[in-house]
Amino acid sequence: MGQIKGLRKIKLPLIVGKPVECIKPDGSVIKTHPKKIDGIVCKEKGIEVTFTTTNSIYRGLIPMVAPLTEYVVGQEIIPGREVVNTSNGYEKLVELTEIHSDGIWAKTETGIFRGLISLA
Repeated sequence: MGQIKGLRKIKLPLIVGKPVECIKPDGSVIKTHPKKIDGIVCKEKGIEVTFTTTNSIYRGLIPMVAPLTEYVVGQEIIPGREVVNTSNGYEKLVELTEIHSDGIWAKTETGIFRGLISLA
């Protein structure tokens, strides 16, 4: 698919299959349609998200209002590798599906898990 394209900012919500507005490094605004959220890296000023569209891979920052509490700076959240504690116990994170101001939604082995990280 090629080289990862950098973004200055990703505007919320970021939902797989729906258009998302992003700001490129030059300040121009684009709308693109994520097909998959590949992973998240926790940073001091937000979360760095990598997502794939039909033709490209993008990486950009989603700023946070509150500091991270559930994860530490530098930690990665990668579907297929991450295990989360849900009401059903510990489950493998299958897919990241949505990122909203109130948190990250993901599919686990038994269903949808909301609030993986609080961003507000």
